[in-house]
Amino acid sequence: MNKPLNLLQNLSDRAIFRVTGNDAERYLNGQVSQDVKLASESAAVYSIVANFKGKLEGDFFVRRHQGDLLIDTCESQRESLFSRLDKYLIADDAEIVDVSDEYHFCHVIGSCEHEFSHPNWECNRYGEDGTDYLLPASVCCDLYYQRTLLCLDLLPSLFSYNSYVPIQVLDEHSCSDDNHKNMD
Repeated sequence: MNKPLNLLQNLSDRAIFRVTGNDAERYLNGQVSQDVKLASESAAVYSIVANFKGKLEGDFFVRRHQGDLLIDTCESQRESLFSRLDKYLIADDAEIVDVSDEYHFCHVIGSCEHEFSHPNWECNRYGEDGTDYLLPASVCCDLYYQRTLLCLDLLPSLFSYNSYVPIQVLDEHSCSDDNHKNMD
């Protein structure tokens, strides 16, 4: 019996902002299209920011983490979205901090039977159910993938878009450092 193929996408190029403070949820709710209360410690929600005329100024995923809110967006929106969200923080007890250099995300499309120690959230990216994993930037993403999530010797040649790679659990197959080096 074959297990379904899961895919992992490296999202280390995403910008990540932490929104903290007693008014963080209320403030963010006033700035974005999604009800921030729907973001939880176990699920991320998609949202947008628009100007007063309805013109899109940014899109992102938001989730709760250790009492704060975490936002991730594409790198091209890093400065503009941060500035936009920070612009109206005047009398609110909230602060937005860019933590992009401290953390990375990776996303598993599909389900994974094993539990991992890193914080994670259900997230429907690309129209498919999956899970976002938050990794410290000090953890080399490729090494983390190899040691924890992937067996790179199972990488089929049919995947031409190389930021997606199939995952298998390490206790089922062995990986070698040589295979990891050949992936690049």
